[in-house]
Amino acid sequence: MARKVATRSAGGGKGEPSPARKKPAKASAKVAAKVAGAAARASARRAEPRPETPAPKRPRPSRPKTTSPTRKAAPKRRIVPSRAEDALAVEAMNRRYYDAFQKLSVDEVARLWWHDGAVACIHPGWDVRHGWMEVLSSYAEIFENTQLIRFALGDVRIHVAGDLAIVSCIENLVSEEADSSDYMGAVLATNIFERRRGEWRLLHHHASPFAPDNVELPEGPMH
Repeated sequence: MARKVATRSAGGGKGEPSPARKKPAKASAKVAAKVAGAAARASARRAEPRPETPAPKRPRPSRPKTTSPTRKAAPKRRIVPSRAEDALAVEAMNRRYYDAFQKLSVDEVARLWWHDGAVACIHPGWDVRHGWMEVLSSYAEIFENTQLIRFALGDVRIHVAGDLAIVSCIENLVSEEADSSDYMGAVLATNIFERRRGEWRLLHHHASPFAPDNVELPEGPMH
């Protein structure tokens, strides 16, 4: 027995089976034309040569700047004289002082002193003279009233401590003053020298009368 297959029409009733829905011919042609045109354009774009884009450059790692070390000039060496050399230099200055004294030359004595307020001088029987101008005037007064003076130094001792040097000695002297007879005697003296900028000069002179048991002038030249 044959089975009938009933189908519902678009209207919802019984009837003929509905035919398959077909797209309009014109719409299909337009779509095909669009697809074909898009494909053609795509193939044309693929066929066109593309400009080569340069590959991005990899940044080189920056190297720390190295400067060649500049050779520094070697510091100048300061040659420090030994204590023995200092003592010899001070002894020479001490002799120059008494040589200038014997010449009764204010100018030569002035070259051996520092010219500032730190200097001081005490002559035998005098009060202390402070400052360079007072020290200078004391020598001018002595030389003006002295016709001759000679020194023979004894027991010279020198002690150097850095830039200061102490000289102690006995001044055996003969002097001829303008208003008296010759004098022969001895004086204890201390001379202090100071070194500034490598040069030794007098900073202090102190002389006191001395009465030894036997006053004998040492042999040799007077200083």
